[in-house]
Amino acid sequence: MGSILTIDIGATKTRMVAFDSSLSIDEATSIKIASDKEFQTPHHPDECMKLLVDTIMEHFPEFHEYSSENTVVIAITGQTDGDTITSTAIGWDRFPLKDELSQALSGTRVIMDNDGRMGAIGAFAGKQCRRSLYIAIGTGIGSGMILDGQPSLDLVGMEIGKTRFMDRHETMSWEALASGSAFYKTYGRLAQIIPDHNPIWREYAEAIAKGLIALTPTLRPDEIIIGGAMAEFFPKYGPHLIEIIAAKSWGLTAHVPITAANDFRYTVNRGALLFALHELSQK
Repeated sequence: MGSILTIDIGATKTRMVAFDSSLSIDEATSIKIASDKEFQTPHHPDECMKLLVDTIMEHFPEFHEYSSENTVVIAITGQTDGDTITSTAIGWDRFPLKDELSQALSGTRVIMDNDGRMGAIGAFAGKQCRRSLYIAIGTGIGSGMILDGQPSLDLVGMEIGKTRFMDRHETMSWEALASGSAFYKTYGRLAQIIPDHNPIWREYAEAIAKGLIALTPTLRPDEIIIGGAMAEFFPKYGPHLIEIIAAKSWGLTAHVPITAANDFRYTVNRGALLFALHELSQK
C-alpha cells in the first residue's frame, strides 16, 4: 500500500493531511495523523491549483515523483461528478480538478468526491449505522448520510444548507441563519470570545434547530453528528439544541441523539482516507 494524501477543500480553508501507513479500513478509523498543512482556499481555480501543487511539493515529498501506489483523495465543497467540480461557495463551474491535479503530479492517481459525503464516512467510522446524518456547519451548511452502513448515493447531492425558511417575513436559507458565517454576521463577534452561558448560544441553537426540525421527519435519522468549524462550540449550544428539538420536533424525531464529531477538524480527511481505501480495495 502506497501513501495516501487527503485534501479537504472548503469554502474558507483547505486542509491537507497524511496519515500513518494504513493497511486496512479497520486500522484507518483510528490511525494517527503523520502530517498536516492548512491554508486559506483561493477562489480562483488556477490559484488554488498552484497552491495545492506547491504545498504538496514542499511538505509531502513522497508525492514528488510518480508512483502507481500513491493516491491523492480530494473532498470538496459543491457538486462533483468525480471529475469536475461546480461550487457556488468557491465560484467554480465544472473545473476539471481531478485531471488537472493528476497531470501536475506526473499522473498520480487522484480520487474526488463531495466533502459532505466524506465527512459522513469519517464521522460515523466504526459505528453500526442504519440511518445516520452528518451536518457540517462552517462557512455554509453541508451534509451527508450513511444508510445501512454505506454512504448514500441517492443523497450525495443534498444541498441541505439551501433549505428555505420564512424568517421575519423574509425567505432565507438555513445556512443564512445558522452557518458559521451567519453567526459572525448576526452577532459581530467570533464564537471563540463569547462566554459559555451567554444567551446568544440559545438563540443560535434555535437557528440550527429550525433546519433540523424541518428536515428530520423526512430523512428520519437514527443519529445526528455535527461537524465543521462550529462543532467546536457544541458544548455551548448543544444542550440548548437538544432541549429545543425535544420540545418542538415531531414525536418520532424528538429524541434523536445529537453529538459533535470527534476530532472535528479532521473528520473529512479521515473520511477521505476511508473512502480511498474502499475505492482501492474494489480495483
